[in-house]
Amino acid sequence: GAKEEKSIDPATSLVMAPGWEKVSRFCTVCHAGLLIAGNRGDREGWLAIIRRMEKEQGMKRLDPETEQVIIDYLATHYAPGGTFRRPPLGVEFKE
Repeated sequence: GAKEEKSIDPATSLVMAPGWEKVSRFCTVCHAGLLIAGNRGDREGWLAIIRRMEKEQGMKRLDPETEQVIIDYLATHYAPGGTFRRPPLGVEFKE
């Protein structure tokens, strides 16, 4: 079958799909979209990253609806085992 081509936002490097606007609005305030695109996680993994940013980086807690939209988007488009458009960034997060 034909592989579905995903549209990428040139400004953020994020997949343009439902929820990407919120990810762009809330997540690229502090770091580049490429940092997001270079990572993979399931719902629990992305939630853990969000909680770590709240605790260690002083990120303001998202309202529950926004948080769900963002986690749904990330777990769908940046899931474990997904294909990369480029090699992942060599970024390490503190535990």
